[in-house]
Amino acid sequence: MLSLASSHPSHRCSYYFNSYANSGIHADMLRDAVRTEAYRDAIVRHPHWFAGKTVADVGCGTGILSMFAARAQAAGEAAAAGAAGAVAAVTATGRVLALDASRIVEDARSIVAANGLAERVAVVRGKVEQLDLAALLAPPVKGGAVQAPPAHADGDSKRVLDVIISEWMGYALLYECMLDSVLVVRDTYLRAGGRMLPSRASIHVAGVCDAALWHAKAGFWADVYGFDLSTMSRHVFAEPYVEVLPAACLGTSTADLAHLDLLHMARSEQDIVQAPFALQLHPGVAVLHGVALWFDCGFGEETFDPARVRGVRVGSGGGGGAGVETAPPHDSDEPPPLEAAGGDAMSSSAAAAQSAAAASAAVAPDLPLAPVSFSTSPGHTPTHWQQALMLLEPPLRVAGDVPAATSPGSDPHGSSAPAAVVRGTLSMVRDPVNPREYRFQLELIAPTGVRHTQSFHMR
Repeated sequence: MLSLASSHPSHRCSYYFNSYANSGIHADMLRDAVRTEAYRDAIVRHPHWFAGKTVADVGCGTGILSMFAARAQAAGEAAAAGAAGAVAAVTATGRVLALDASRIVEDARSIVAANGLAERVAVVRGKVEQLDLAALLAPPVKGGAVQAPPAHADGDSKRVLDVIISEWMGYALLYECMLDSVLVVRDTYLRAGGRMLPSRASIHVAGVCDAALWHAKAGFWADVYGFDLSTMSRHVFAEPYVEVLPAACLGTSTADLAHLDLLHMARSEQDIVQAPFALQLHPGVAVLHGVALWFDCGFGEETFDPARVRGVRVGSGGGGGAGVETAPPHDSDEPPPLEAAGGDAMSSSAAAAQSAAAASAAVAPDLPLAPVSFSTSPGHTPTHWQQALMLLEPPLRVAGDVPAATSPGSDPHGSSAPAAVVRGTLSMVRDPVNPREYRFQLELIAPTGVRHTQSFHMR
């Protein structure tokens, strides 16, 4: 696991970005076919989303997503030019800004040029919070000066992007907190009617019943070359593990912990506080040894409305996907709604939607396309995100009169027990010292009434 710990905020930031200058981490991500092919399919199957559009790839790395976008732009523009009556729908060549704060941009520029896409893709190094994307996209005028970008329908000259692409996800979805930078770009530069890829994400939770796994982690320190190192075992239960879990180790149903509407969530909603869930025990499960987290992402047709920036759907209590919409009050992290700024949110959104529909109609495929999504759940093809595992200390007895920690090699599902429900809450909150790290607070209530509370720190 990448550690983000350091003694000074500037050092932590530098370490984080410099870690992405290493070629190995990019090879791991590119070899992750689930990840890379989902982005490729979401982009190249929808050239009408990109034709004549301005795109930002936030955290571009080697530039692979930027190049997918550039090819989709070219395909969409060619289709528009060849369609009867479509010439007016797309009047400009699309542009892609490939943005990264790491030294990897030096390689990305060479990669983009080697693939003949330098005319479409501009690779820029810098933190997006410190860059002026509107100025970068403004056409030059005589003498090399930069022309001020024109005002758009929403009255904000900085809203110059039509599409934001980013592979920002970390372990348990939110670790590393790269999403915050993506939301800054959205709130500052994305036009009404714009798109985000991905457009939604969800976090899922399930109980783990696997005594052998628990003992392999916790029991290792009891006898190391004849020495008792059991003091170290406390660390086993203080930080989530990141590894591939077999579906067979799950001892409960799956519950939805949170659903994130990436187009409209508030930045403050990156902290999930006491999200409730309920897990139905599988037959025969008497002990839970841990709790697993993973996430899904979707690339949908939905578009951005600045007036709708709001929160996440927190918890469903089950696996059905139904949640409760929350609309937190406006806070300092968020720009004011358009109405408060003097704009006309309804009229600008309607105009943007009509314009987008007209352009899309000219180049959209005749047949509807299956939506693109991917999952990092146990049982699916493993990804480089794997799953996050929080081991319980002690394991939680959920049914029957059996020892909480069974011996290694015994039946991981313990004795038989009637179907029952384990209820709980989980908080995932950014660390106050290093917000790229996350702190977890887990509470479980067994059907027997036994409560279990435990804290974890993903660093």
